[in-house]
Amino acid sequence: MSTNQFLIKTVAETMVSKIIRDIKTGTNRSLRNSIDLGLYFSKGPIQKEFFGLAKSIAHNSNNMYLPLIKRAFESVDERIIKTVGLNLGISSFTIGAKQIKELYDIGKEPQMWLQILDDDILEDTSVFKDRLQNFKSCGIYTFAIDNIYDDDKIRNVIAIASLSKESTFFLNIKMNYLSDDILTELKTSKNIIIFIAQNKEEINRDIFYSLRKSKLLYGFCKYYNDFKNMESEEVYLKEMISLGCLFGVYIDTPDTFNDYEHIRYEKICNSRITGKLPIILYDFYRDCNFIQEAMLHKKHLIEE
Repeated sequence: MSTNQFLIKTVAETMVSKIIRDIKTGTNRSLRNSIDLGLYFSKGPIQKEFFGLAKSIAHNSNNMYLPLIKRAFESVDERIIKTVGLNLGISSFTIGAKQIKELYDIGKEPQMWLQILDDDILEDTSVFKDRLQNFKSCGIYTFAIDNIYDDDKIRNVIAIASLSKESTFFLNIKMNYLSDDILTELKTSKNIIIFIAQNKEEINRDIFYSLRKSKLLYGFCKYYNDFKNMESEEVYLKEMISLGCLFGVYIDTPDTFNDYEHIRYEKICNSRITGKLPIILYDFYRDCNFIQEAMLHKKHLIEE
């Protein structure tokens, strides 16, 4: 990490600590002042748009974002929120975004800002260690790991996450139970966000209860074609909110792409803009591509 990057992260850590105190004490005026300060010091377009959006949210008492943020600090380990926030905000969307844009400007095809890690990396963590410097030189500080079915793979992810503490790891777990030992180990890793993927419309509530009890940062992951119709999906979403999910990720499959998924994505985007839901929803592939385009200054974070 260069001296300039170190200074940026140090200032950001101070600001985040202050924002956290403001949120926990309920001093909205102080929170708005902190956001104004962040907007003032923003450099890249993503940062400026993010703090601009945050400012509009903080001044709108009718949206669900402020209650959502306060709920997050009540239910999730503060250190996890702080680490993930800094890793995404500074490592990925500041340092990484700058590197990705610089590669693009000199005519190179930049890699995607979020990389899905292959099974060979999970089976041998030394492979990730060997590739880590190359990832960083390409501006990649965010990773996703899919299809986690057993404790051994979770432990491998924890080991990988410890090799790059300034990175963020999205872990998609397809299990109905997590042992106390695994939950404890996950809690030691402050840079992992957990997504629970369960078959079709079935819900195993115990795993969500255990995640909430352990104060981990978690959400749900579903394929669009898991739902019979829009109504069944709305019922599922309400249940996920009641189980403490702060995030929800939807995934489409190319062979089942249809008008329903277009409609669903429009609703996802609308829910984020209006802040009417106490949960943040994403479309994995569309939003990953959209953020990449924003890093290349081809799109704005919020499009009219």
